[in-house]
Amino acid sequence: MADTRGGVDLEAQQHQQGVIPMAQVVPGGPAAQMDAQVAADLNALDKMERSIRHAFARKVFSLLAMMLIVMMGVICIFLYVPPARVYASSRASTWLVVVSGFLFLLTLIALSCIPELGRRYPVNMIGLLLVSIEAGVFIGVLTGGLDPNYVWIAFATTMGIMTVLGIFACQTKYDFTGIGPYLSVGIMFLLIFSLFTGFSPYLRNDFSNGSRSIVWMAIAIFIFSMYVVYDMQLVIGGKHRLRFSVDDYVVATISLFTDFIMIFTLVLGALGGSQN
Repeated sequence: MADTRGGVDLEAQQHQQGVIPMAQVVPGGPAAQMDAQVAADLNALDKMERSIRHAFARKVFSLLAMMLIVMMGVICIFLYVPPARVYASSRASTWLVVVSGFLFLLTLIALSCIPELGRRYPVNMIGLLLVSIEAGVFIGVLTGGLDPNYVWIAFATTMGIMTVLGIFACQTKYDFTGIGPYLSVGIMFLLIFSLFTGFSPYLRNDFSNGSRSIVWMAIAIFIFSMYVVYDMQLVIGGKHRLRFSVDDYVVATISLFTDFIMIFTLVLGALGGSQN
């Protein structure tokens, strides 16, 4: 019943003035119960999103491990099978390096630039398997003349770098998902300078010097290490500005696999140069 004092309907006056009665804001009232329900719903949605993201990350890392196992299996053929090792060390294997490298790039571009291929099973799994085999053949032929111990040291070193950078990407409060354009500029710089050193006899001879070559490789490893942090944060999501869609697990796997390949080949080059 309305409270009338001195002939004035106070409840009606409160509603006209936009004042909420005290009975509606006391603890346990309808407004408090609604706020609690909204908070509970938001918390449940947050837990569901984190669960989905964790499942996505597990799938990406599982596929990455599978690709690395297949790649190293192919490389071992050129390291431990005598006929394959002799063939990889000869000039006749040049065509195999060119073909495997071309197919590797072609398959990567197809899976990365055509979303339907990356999301269609089992085409996407076949594509990842082909990428692993092609990378294994390409690196296996190039390392056929190296001591197998150097290859395993390079592999272990790269795994250590990836693991440390992955932990850093998960634990740091800094968001590195916005540095993609700057990393692309760094890659273009490396590519253009590599072309110049390849075609210029003066630069080629100048950068064949051991110390300068190591500095150049260190710069390249740093850029690709930043790519690892960038791609890791795109995978784990969280509060970062950008992230991979959960449907793009193939693209995420390829991104991390490419980062591994680049660091692996750079470390192999440094170790191979020290062997020579």
